[in-house]
Amino acid sequence: MDLDLFTVIFASASALITSVISSYVTFKLNDNGKKRDLVFQEKKEAYTGILEAYTEIAKISTIRDHYDLRSTDEGSKGCSIQDQITAQEDFDYWAIRCKLVGSQEVNEHIELLTDTESNSDERAALKNLYNSMRKDLQVD
Repeated sequence: MDLDLFTVIFASASALITSVISSYVTFKLNDNGKKRDLVFQEKKEAYTGILEAYTEIAKISTIRDHYDLRSTDEGSKGCSIQDQITAQEDFDYWAIRCKLVGSQEVNEHIELLTDTESNSDERAALKNLYNSMRKDLQVD
């Protein structure tokens, strides 16, 4: 009879341990999935934000290249000095967000983009930035 009691206790303990381990593994897998989703969303938001801010700066630069922004008639040109400052502040904000959540490669390409002088260098830097973002987000 002692052997039967021992077998029942052992079987119950084994089932309990198996259940606890199974629950822990399930919890960790779900937790890791949630963390991955959160990181993906943070990166996506930061990358989208910096690309939108860059687009705004590019629009203002195009306007600036076609008009003399030093004149006082800003309404006809579609942007003001304040628009330029706001666009640059937005870009800087998103660049900081990218530094927090983005890969080193993405951040290096952001710096290269801001340091380019010619249009062809800028296009190449922008293409490299897109590619590094896609790689970091694992959408390729």
